[in-house]
Amino acid sequence: MKENKPVPIPNPVTADWLGQFHSCPSELRRFRKEFPFGVRHTKADITKAARKKFDLDWFAASCLPLPALDAYEKARAPALDAYKKASAPAWDAYKKASASALYNALKGLRR
Repeated sequence: MKENKPVPIPNPVTADWLGQFHSCPSELRRFRKEFPFGVRHTKADITKAARKKFDLDWFAASCLPLPALDAYEKARAPALDAYKKASAPAWDAYKKASASALYNALKGLRR
């Protein structure tokens, strides 16, 4: 169930502010190193955070108020659907290879 978050989001978003949302300590350290002055509400800063592989979905779910979260999810839905469709065959191949590898590893224990 989604929960409304009444806390205003500061500009810039800082590691200290993110800490109140039970952020992963190692990610907070990495955020503090990459963005010592925080991430401003600009396309450039947010794109940089995405390129640095910070979890924008976590941020959205943890920090955005419901109307903004709903808009975020609606806007990214087509890209997420395309990603799932494109990655499904690779994921299936990975799972099949994992099953085969586990079978072979277990078979090797029976000798």
